[in-house]
Amino acid sequence: MPGYETWLAWAETDVIGAEGLLSLGAYSLVCYHASQAAEMYMKAVLEFVGHAPMKTHLLVRVDEELKKAGCDLGLNRDSLTQLSRFSSITRYPSDEGSPEELFSREDAEKALATMRQVRRCCRSALPGPSNGNGEKPGHPPDP
Repeated sequence: MPGYETWLAWAETDVIGAEGLLSLGAYSLVCYHASQAAEMYMKAVLEFVGHAPMKTHLLVRVDEELKKAGCDLGLNRDSLTQLSRFSSITRYPSDEGSPEELFSREDAEKALATMRQVRRCCRSALPGPSNGNGEKPGHPPDP
């Protein structure tokens, strides 16, 4: 199983994707990468506290596992549920419509806001110097 630093590196890659795609109007991809980043951050914390991350994309389940491990990050359950929804509906085409019909800029901005909240909370639970906003050396600050 990869160490928590590896999970963080993958999370940061998804952050770059999510934030970079917003200006291109690729809102479904922003939502997908924001969800992936949040998942990777949360699994990094699980790995750090000695619990093998489970194979799920449901952020509420990961949050519940973190709490069982004694690590309550104080994350909003409704926001995690919404972000998890983006992980599943962005993976495959459906009869519900095209990505442009299913995702708005508002959806993308909400996804980014939740991702940033998860990022701050997870960084504060991990070792290393912090500026109080969850910023760690080698990681770009949250905008």
